[in-house]
Amino acid sequence: MSAVTFAPAIDQPYRQSCDEVLASLAAEPNFDLSRAEVERLQARYGRNELDTARARPEWLNLLAQFTDMLVLWLREAGKRLPGSRDSVARQRRERASKGSDA
Repeated sequence: MSAVTFAPAIDQPYRQSCDEVLASLAAEPNFDLSRAEVERLQARYGRNELDTARARPEWLNLLAQFTDMLVLWLREAGKRLPGSRDSVARQRRERASKGSDA
């Protein structure tokens, strides 16, 4: 069984050639790990795979934009601005009720 050693981080490996990276890691390009070594490394570091958790549907993401507390607060504040449609309608109702009371 071969021992696997981890070299220190390489400075900007994406700017180096493959041969330079392999040399700095003391790696062999045609070297395969044994099954036992793979199992030992998987037990230590976990499997080499991405988390495939199910993503939220896009429509739910869109709906969440309208239920955010800040958005709700801004909508309510906008209704009370002078000149807004709701504000004008409220003023008309108040004027109409004052006229009918007199």
